[in-house]
Amino acid sequence: MRKQTKKVNGYLLDEDNKEILAEATVYISLVPSENPSEQPHYEATLTVNGYVQQLSDKSHILKLNENTFGPVFITIVGSPGEQTRYKVLFQGAVWHNPEWFESL
Repeated sequence: MRKQTKKVNGYLLDEDNKEILAEATVYISLVPSENPSEQPHYEATLTVNGYVQQLSDKSHILKLNENTFGPVFITIVGSPGEQTRYKVLFQGAVWHNPEWFESL
């Protein structure tokens, strides 16, 4: 199995009221494990236009399409600017099912 990367447009939503906080371009990779007894894992980053202070170092809902959304924690990578990049940490059981990645 090779590393697979997908680019999708998505939204970051407020965890409590589900309001859209930002549109994002999301890069998600399915990374195979070097150890055959371990499961592959996901790595992701997202980019938003500008800098939105309330995004970094917080949990949000990442919505990739009508059927694919769930909790994530994001933290800024590098310096904010015209486009700001964040590392995405997937949280919750929804991200453990490989079907969501295949549906993108």
